[in-house]
Amino acid sequence: AKIAGVGAVVIMAGCCWRMCAALALVCLLTQGGAAKPRKFSSEQARRDEAMRLFDLAQAYGQKGMLKESADTLEEVALIAEDNPDAQNHAGMAHLQAGNLADAMKRWRKCVELEPNHAT
Repeated sequence: AKIAGVGAVVIMAGCCWRMCAALALVCLLTQGGAAKPRKFSSEQARRDEAMRLFDLAQAYGQKGMLKESADTLEEVALIAEDNPDAQNHAGMAHLQAGNLADAMKRWRKCVELEPNHAT
């Protein structure tokens, strides 16, 4: 595989197009591993995007795609950084995907936002 920055071009012989598209999307979204803050035109647009991604994460979880669910809920947690429920959901998804370190990070943020938060 050859990946060239943000305008990622992925060349993989014998690979299905979905895998290539998914890899290119990951490269575009992560831009070298550093999450960039997303800008929204309004508070409602931010909430709508968080809800859209939450629904997508739920669908991934129902299909047993735990890593994808956790990654998507992590994005929700970044968009809704002021929402303890978003932090908690991301933590639970990370735990289910086997990533305790990221789960703990999200749960700490949840309790920081709302010390008496209960699941």
